[in-house]
Amino acid sequence: MHGGRLGQQIDMCREPKCPQHRGRYSYGSSSSGKKDFWEQRAQKLKSRIEIESRKRTLKAILAKSIDWKIPHDQGLLILDAILPNSPTVELAEALGIAKSGKSQARAFPREAPNRDLIRNIARANRQRLPQIILAAALFEATKEYQWGESGTVKRLSEAAKCFKVDEKKIQKATDAEMSADFKKRRAASEARKKAADTKAKPQKKLDDGPKVHTSIRWRKGRA
Repeated sequence: MHGGRLGQQIDMCREPKCPQHRGRYSYGSSSSGKKDFWEQRAQKLKSRIEIESRKRTLKAILAKSIDWKIPHDQGLLILDAILPNSPTVELAEALGIAKSGKSQARAFPREAPNRDLIRNIARANRQRLPQIILAAALFEATKEYQWGESGTVKRLSEAAKCFKVDEKKIQKATDAEMSADFKKRRAASEARKKAADTKAKPQKKLDDGPKVHTSIRWRKGRA
């Protein structure tokens, strides 16, 4: 942030009618104290499940057999019209061509292909052209800022119905999988923290009673 909110953290709510956030934004001060890591993750879990469900729905749609009776050159014209000038990671992930880069111990995709690469794939593979066109038309729904009632997300749901993809089943399975994984990782983390705290805690010494000091005085005399 900048200006009067310099040093603050901003969270954007994707639901325009959310009763908890005024104007879809909430601000937090950087000096409000350390927040619990897992509590923050728990608050964002629902949103992460929603986004992952959309990604899996789109992949299920693209896995379907798409039989379009359209000349290859005309299909390329359609692709040129809807393909963004700067393809994003979400589109690359949908097409299965996202590159992965490693930053320290965490791996995450950050390098998206350029427009020419996608066009060259479409030119060289006639069978894949319909899939690429469909991905370019629907991938925006998998972005984090898209709220549930947006036209972009509704378009993905319409595509799921058109290609007979059970969106609700995918959502339910994704929810169960990610929730179970979250609980498992949280429990493991808390167990490690508890073990570390126990190890670091100073141990009390056992009291074995008052100590008796004895001294021996040697006398001069007969042995």
